[in-house]
Amino acid sequence: MSSAAEREMRDALVAWFHTNEPKARVVHELNVAGQGSNRADLGIIFPDTLFLVEIKSKKDSLKRLKDQFDAFTKCSHGVIIAAHECHFDGNDLKGCDWMRWSHKDHIWRYPGADKWDLHRYKAYAEPHAVMFLEMLWAEELSAEIVRHGLMAGGPQRWQMIHALTLGLTGKQIREAVCRQLRQRTFAEADAPIIERIAA
Repeated sequence: MSSAAEREMRDALVAWFHTNEPKARVVHELNVAGQGSNRADLGIIFPDTLFLVEIKSKKDSLKRLKDQFDAFTKCSHGVIIAAHECHFDGNDLKGCDWMRWSHKDHIWRYPGADKWDLHRYKAYAEPHAVMFLEMLWAEELSAEIVRHGLMAGGPQRWQMIHALTLGLTGKQIREAVCRQLRQRTFAEADAPIIERIAA
């Protein structure tokens, strides 16, 4: 159960994305499969791009932040750390010496929505194809196998992931994962976005 402090930040972030990025689907508590027990507080899913958001309210600790950031970076196009102002020392997060200068654009200070900007990233990072596909459930992988007319080596997840990495381009993998996440049912999320296959 999230604290009232986290809920306040979460609601502010969702409102910002709904206003500024209406083409994205916002989902809550997105499990990052294959990346340990980490779960992103928010997933911001475009047709071919996934951003993961980690919220650090005034009630939270930054102790796990490096592990979370590293895990999320492997399977998304960008990681946003939304941190309450109490976690800052000047413009830097306290105790986060591991952060390189290139990470600074990933940090959003709360409150301060007027300075948030998703598109300051000049080029999104490209997630590892296998780790990106690991985000999907078995039935979602199977749906993409069928959609693209691929023959899987067997019914196991790793075999379907192998078939998809060999049979699809990087762009197709991006679209496949985002398509499935945009239509997946979550306990809390924007309405599913179903992409119909053209006849």
